[in-house]
Amino acid sequence: DGSFDVVTGGFMIMFPPDPPRVLRELRRVLVPGGTLALSIFDGPSGFPWMDDIAAELFGPSPPMPNEEFNKAAVLDGALVAAGFTRPLAVDVTERFRFADAGQVEAWMRSHGGRMLLDRCDDQQLAQWHELIARNLEAHQRTADGDGYELMQRARMTVAQRA
Repeated sequence: DGSFDVVTGGFMIMFPPDPPRVLRELRRVLVPGGTLALSIFDGPSGFPWMDDIAAELFGPSPPMPNEEFNKAAVLDGALVAAGFTRPLAVDVTERFRFADAGQVEAWMRSHGGRMLLDRCDDQQLAQWHELIARNLEAHQRTADGDGYELMQRARMTVAQRA
């Protein structure tokens, strides 16, 4: 209890089975006036067709039970309800540039996207490569095919333990 000055959570609050409880626990471990910093997407994916590719490979997946915590309106209210001050937030848009589909795959394997790729057998992985190549065309940086660009918006939120 009351042991940490700062707690951070990157793109995670929508995954636990009981996000309000997680927020209360984060408040509990913070010192009075301690800072909680969370990030969420609060908007569409930079590659909005990635869910369609997953559905084509494995069939439709059920929505995450706590996807609503990936929305600012829900998260802000839950923070206040858990005993934090009114959250302060900033939206950030980042550009991710990839030379080719191989770099996109390496990037996918560097975060939660690896869960999709790890489920693929050889045939599904070949199909994934084909689908990625087709969908990446809309993200070409220049007319002569100088790589691809993903624009991803994220919301960074900070609140203090009241």
